[in-house]
Amino acid sequence: MYTVIPTERFEKDVKYYIRKKGFVHIGSDIKAVTDELQKGNLIGTEIPGLKIPTDGHTFKVRSANTDTKWVSLMDIVLFIM
Repeated sequence: MYTVIPTERFEKDVKYYIRKKGFVHIGSDIKAVTDELQKGNLIGTEIPGLKIPTDGHTFKVRSANTDTKWVSLMDIVLFIM
């Protein structure tokens, strides 16, 4: 079992997409990804070499964006430990 820790920048970006872009379902789109990571299904691509203050891993994951007319993908960078 892992813990997913969003960065301040990540949370700021999510708020921007909700407020300015109208992506009201972004939370549920992201939750699907974080649930998989918490279960230990390490989906996505690990980003090695980042200077992180604790032991952990950072992954870049693509998630569906269900708020667009066409289902597009958005990149998410998450830190797990």
